[in-house]
Amino acid sequence: MSTSKNVKGLTSREFDGRDAATLRYWLEWWCDPDRSPDGIEERGRDPIAEAKKVWRELDARYNAGSVRNPPGDRCWEGSTYD
Repeated sequence: MSTSKNVKGLTSREFDGRDAATLRYWLEWWCDPDRSPDGIEERGRDPIAEAKKVWRELDARYNAGSVRNPPGDRCWEGSTYD
């Protein structure tokens, strides 16, 4: 996991110190269709809600001009899980 002390989260402090590469990895991880709140690694967290939080942070950074590429597709759209 990459960190950068000077990066501040724009939507939540939980993203402080996390660079865009780390956030994109997290987004991909949470968007895996095999994720479930019942999974061991998820620890009860809703994968769709977590993916949305990470996506919003990447989108905020893109709109602020601090990342070059937009966050990409919204993996939860059309999901039967949502």
